[in-house]
Amino acid sequence: FANKAKVYRDIGIINYNFKQDYEAAIKNFKKSLLLNPNNLKTYFGLIVSYIKSKKVEDALQTLQEAEKIAPYNQELKRIKIYLEKQIKMKR
Repeated sequence: FANKAKVYRDIGIINYNFKQDYEAAIKNFKKSLLLNPNNLKTYFGLIVSYIKSKKVEDALQTLQEAEKIAPYNQELKRIKIYLEKQIKMKR
């Protein structure tokens, strides 16, 4: 399953980086996480795809899932602060 998860993550990265197709990236990152729910790189890809798609609440929810596997990750903490500010500004 790890190989399939990597393939979906790689397709997500291609959708994100080269096609700017964030919806397709989101679908592929989600498929990857279903097969391997412990890959932090995939969580980052999904979070950034949500941000690019203006789905801030989904990004924050995904970030909270990622924190379960990497509770002390500094990059996650920085993104969380950014997302919480974005959500406050929307209200």
